[in-house]
Amino acid sequence: MAQVVLGRFDFGGFMKHWIWAALAAGLLAGCGTQEAGKGQFRDVLARYAAANEVCLPLALDADGAAPLLGSERIVLPRRDVEDKRINEAAVKQMRALESAGLYERLKEGDDDVALVFALTENGRKHTRAGLNGPLFCLGHEHVDKVQYYTEPATNAAGLTVSRVVYEGSITMDGWAKRLVRQGSEAWQNRLPLKRVEQATLVKTNDGWRDMRELPPAEGVAQTAQ
Repeated sequence: MAQVVLGRFDFGGFMKHWIWAALAAGLLAGCGTQEAGKGQFRDVLARYAAANEVCLPLALDADGAAPLLGSERIVLPRRDVEDKRINEAAVKQMRALESAGLYERLKEGDDDVALVFALTENGRKHTRAGLNGPLFCLGHEHVDKVQYYTEPATNAAGLTVSRVVYEGSITMDGWAKRLVRQGSEAWQNRLPLKRVEQATLVKTNDGWRDMRELPPAEGVAQTAQ
């Protein structure tokens, strides 16, 4: 019968190995959230972007005065003083928004003279108040690349912050893509769908956060930039 020989268990060596492994895992976990770096900062920016829509002052591709999307009521004349058809692109854009349920067409007067649209409740969910009129939300930002960042430093409010410059592009919702496709090439080229942005990141006990994630606090907003 074969004899099984049990070796002596080195409990001290096992515990030493386990402790070093735990310390290493803790250090690696800390590096992933607390240290500054392009990869880490890109993840922080991406987390904020995923939870917040990109909203722009967006005017229709209209002939003459162009209404801003997000307005409660939009009136599009259909003929000019010479009785020629106008606002063809803008009408197509509004019909795309009507199909998406963001605007509804009202039966007011002769459609051959003007078309009238009203913002729906769903449309209001994609609208934000701006300083010079409504902002219309098209989708979410994709953080393409972090260009550079400032070395983390403590500001006057006692926060450790870093300024980040990054390249971003808008990943549009399906209805927004259809809206844009109905505009002219010149109108599309004016849209800031790709841009260079800046953000302030702040170091917290839970790692780096976009400053905009923090609730407003007296003195923070004025000194964070």
